[in-house]
Amino acid sequence: MNSLAGVAADAIGAATCISIKKYSDGMFNKAFLMAMDDGREVVAKVPNPNAGIPHHTTASEVATMDFARRILDTPVPRVHAWNSDANAHPVGAEFIIMDKANGVPLSRVWETMKLSQKAQVLVAMIRLHTKWLNVSFSHYGSLYYAKDLSLPPAGSHYMKDGKIIKESGFVIGPTTARDWVDAERSSLDIDRGPCFLAWDAGLEPETLSLVPKPKLTGLSQEERLKALNEYKHHNVFIGWRKLMQARLPDLYQTVEFRKTPAEGLMFLAHRMFEYGDAHFQSLVVDLRDSWADLPAFHAGGASNVPKFPFDLSEADIQRIKRDGDAAEAGTDLVAEVKEKIGDLWPDKGFIERELYDECKAALDEARDCILEQLSETPEERAEYMDHWPFD
Repeated sequence: MNSLAGVAADAIGAATCISIKKYSDGMFNKAFLMAMDDGREVVAKVPNPNAGIPHHTTASEVATMDFARRILDTPVPRVHAWNSDANAHPVGAEFIIMDKANGVPLSRVWETMKLSQKAQVLVAMIRLHTKWLNVSFSHYGSLYYAKDLSLPPAGSHYMKDGKIIKESGFVIGPTTARDWVDAERSSLDIDRGPCFLAWDAGLEPETLSLVPKPKLTGLSQEERLKALNEYKHHNVFIGWRKLMQARLPDLYQTVEFRKTPAEGLMFLAHRMFEYGDAHFQSLVVDLRDSWADLPAFHAGGASNVPKFPFDLSEADIQRIKRDGDAAEAGTDLVAEVKEKIGDLWPDKGFIERELYDECKAALDEARDCILEQLSETPEERAEYMDHWPFD
């Protein structure tokens, strides 16, 4: 820690670091606020072992922040020093030293903001997204400095405002996305890119309608306030989607694609370790039923529709539907538990230390409720207990 504090002081030209405050642990990093003798503050981040692939994760994060700040004109913290090779630095770890971001999290003040202020936030977000969407890349992957890859991909470039930018010092390299790292995937010897891009969603535009104003007749003052707050809340986000649809059609199309069966198949195909294959196989059966209606086959006519690639018997289909229904019931059950315990739900298995006992009690209560509703025999009760993940 002393070495890290010394690096932080040297990075901004301070004489010494006089205090270190540890932020609450994140899922993938430890972060520290370091105050210097001259009054300045910086943030030091050190990745946890589960943060991602060594070197690539830190190197890509630094390059991406720099690209966002300099090329996309986005107010992200400036990086003053960093290291992506734990064995080659006196600190003995990968790290990033960056400016402390000004302001407060939006979630802290959103509920107290006026409607006009919320609208200003949404417009500001549209401006940022417009800048981001004015840039596109030749490959799919993660962003790096060219010097940080042993074999930078040939032809890697980006386009900004319609102009091709080559040899910028930035390149697309192997992806560091969580989908390629979680569930022990980081240890797999696989090709993580970069890959050339080819994309055409072909979605029809959706009509968005504002939520009608609630009827307040007969409601108490408290009920009226609650109804009006919900009305404003829903319409703010419908307004956001309308802005996106009008000003950022590419982004809107991407968001809408996430609701389609095709995206569901793509998502589940690389999350088999977490979700199993029941949902995926159920979507494959649905795809078979709508195969001839896919946009890619419309131009060629019905006679040119290729055969569905999977040969499923009626017995297969019935089994898949049963398994899919059971998986759906399990998903609904998890959603019920999440809703029941609210903010005490341990996302990814973690909860703040001061909430641990309250969280454990809420989970035990939810477990007992499930056992009472669903287990009909001692054997079933024992099986539910064996699979309950929070003991």
